[in-house]
Amino acid sequence: MNKLKKIIFSISLVLLLLFSSLPLFALREVAPTAGADLTQTINQEKALQKQIVTEKKMLSQPRISKPLPKSLPLPTKNELAARTALGGVKIPAVEAFSGAVNNSGQEIPMTSEAKEARFKAFQAAGTGNSLINILAGIILVFLLIAGVVILFKKSYGRKEQGNAMIMAIVVIFVIFIIGTSVVFLSENETSKTVKSNKQNEALYIADGGVEKALWEINRTSGYAGESNIALGHGKYTITVATPAGRPDQREIISTGQRGSYQRKIKVLCERLPGGVTVNSALACGGNVNMGGNASIAGTTLTGVLVPVGCSVNTVGGATVTGTPATGNAPFPAFEDIFGLTLAQMQGFATTKYTNPGNNPACTGITWVDGDLKATSSDWHGTGILIVNGNFDMSGGDFTGVIYVVGTFKMTGNALIAGSILSQSMADVTGIFGTADIAYSAAAVDQANNVYPFKIITWQEVKN
Repeated sequence: MNKLKKIIFSISLVLLLLFSSLPLFALREVAPTAGADLTQTINQEKALQKQIVTEKKMLSQPRISKPLPKSLPLPTKNELAARTALGGVKIPAVEAFSGAVNNSGQEIPMTSEAKEARFKAFQAAGTGNSLINILAGIILVFLLIAGVVILFKKSYGRKEQGNAMIMAIVVIFVIFIIGTSVVFLSENETSKTVKSNKQNEALYIADGGVEKALWEINRTSGYAGESNIALGHGKYTITVATPAGRPDQREIISTGQRGSYQRKIKVLCERLPGGVTVNSALACGGNVNMGGNASIAGTTLTGVLVPVGCSVNTVGGATVTGTPATGNAPFPAFEDIFGLTLAQMQGFATTKYTNPGNNPACTGITWVDGDLKATSSDWHGTGILIVNGNFDMSGGDFTGVIYVVGTFKMTGNALIAGSILSQSMADVTGIFGTADIAYSAAAVDQANNVYPFKIITWQEVKN
């Protein structure tokens, strides 16, 4: 009777320990792919365990951001490797970014607080300790079976046949319970994993929406967001607002959706410190020669500024006006004009050319290595134009600020509203009509608005 009590107690203890260990068999909630069946889920688990180490290193390092196209997203190297490992299972490809979007190779890092918040969010979505849990569960099960087998052998060794039969039944019962539990948990965790995958895909999609918004606000001043844009297996919706009293900031809210699951990210961006400072319609590091019907109007600023020892020469109907019309001052340093070094401006340029043909498109921050010619009356440029060479303008118009490292020549019916600075000499002659340069405060303000934004705060918010 006492032995029967011990056997019943042993069975109860085995069942108690078994069911207490059930959570140890749970598969990790992986991201960002979804498994169609148990085999696929297990394969994903194995592949993504290898990917986790790479993702941790990737998220802890500052990244150079690239623009996210409106249609086809750009996959990272790690995502491409994961796709291969998972046998072609598609992943919503979102390029990790460092805080702002430009295609120049110049990194614009987000603040350390924003970077840490983003790292923690993706770490929570993409990491787990399932391997340790599964191993612990297997070890526990083996210990339980070993204990039962030892008890069985002890009973059998003493020729207690009845007890041996009971213990055999106990062993079969325990194995049956373990098998059915593993099958049940596998099916249950497959469903949970699919749910978790979709939730984490929604987070990656929302992050892609943030990058798209940064790409847009750095190119379109009036961008206010967009809705239900497809990305990967889901879609995102973006809203962009300017905080009250903060014209140089933007609040971006991006909602990623995968099926019925949503994740939302809110970031606060701020325009890079800089700002254009000019003191004249034309500043030149050498002599300025004017002829024909050319005119330069400084309005509230000086018309033409040249260093001491240089002169402003006018012939024919050429005129210079301003407050005063001409003046002498050292040619300003690049950083004093734009608040950035020449190298930084090159890095932040949204468009770059090397020895371009005539009349290239110039919007935002345009950087030209070599000589530039604007010859067509249909040519229009805006923003900030840096010419690391000579600039010959005989047609079209430009609104903003131009900086020429070499010499500047202007003829025909060309027009400039804003300000132009030439390190070397300038020749402004209206041979076939008028070549006009007029200082415009509005045009300079427009140039100020092309400086890129960077992220200063990043957080996931509840829907």
